[in-house]
Amino acid sequence: MRNGMLVCMAATLLLLSAGTVYGGGAAGSWGLGTFLDYNRSIFKLKDWYETGRGQAGVVFTYVMSPRTSVEMEFHRSIFENGALEDTPFTWPIDGRDYKSPDAASEMRISSFLVNAVVRRGGGGILAKEKYSTYVTVGAGFYDYKTDVSGLIFPGQREAPLDKDLVIEPFSDSRTALGANVGLGVEAFVFDNISLDVRARYNLLLGELRPMEAWGLEGQTFPMQFLNARGGIRFYFKK
Repeated sequence: MRNGMLVCMAATLLLLSAGTVYGGGAAGSWGLGTFLDYNRSIFKLKDWYETGRGQAGVVFTYVMSPRTSVEMEFHRSIFENGALEDTPFTWPIDGRDYKSPDAASEMRISSFLVNAVVRRGGGGILAKEKYSTYVTVGAGFYDYKTDVSGLIFPGQREAPLDKDLVIEPFSDSRTALGANVGLGVEAFVFDNISLDVRARYNLLLGELRPMEAWGLEGQTFPMQFLNARGGIRFYFKK
């Protein structure tokens, strides 16, 4: 992941160095912001983790022109209460379904992204009581880790089932390339302070370990989820 982040940062710096050729009073300004988001899984990932809460993220913005900006973003999300916590397995010895009462399953995603922001029109940036709608497209690295514990061992061969015999807790950690696309609105409450709201579709080129005994099998590749976020941004004019 470290080498990938360096490549993203280098590509961003090249974009920023070219920003001054576009002109415009806003070009060359930059901003720092923070945000909170809400995530909702879609397609196959939804079978594992349906919703997730976002932790605070940070974003650096460079204004290339009144219509275009480049962002470098880092944020973390937590998907809790995975399906394994409530999904039973069928024990072939007696044909009955059993849940694991102490099961816990969560996934954490940390992402480093570079985004391009293209605004509709050019009069809504760095101007008090102005707003602009925009389209954003980005790519980067999503580092995700799943933690699972408390599952009853389903491979037991003698009745009755020993519910105290559990699988050792395990974690899977991977880094995947990913991309996102979304829409948003940025409104300036002062010349240099804005409120930002956006919704995005995220796609990760990664997958989760199948858990056949619980019916969670088949490919989760690619992992996909939606998120909505709100944040505040502080700009510094050139």
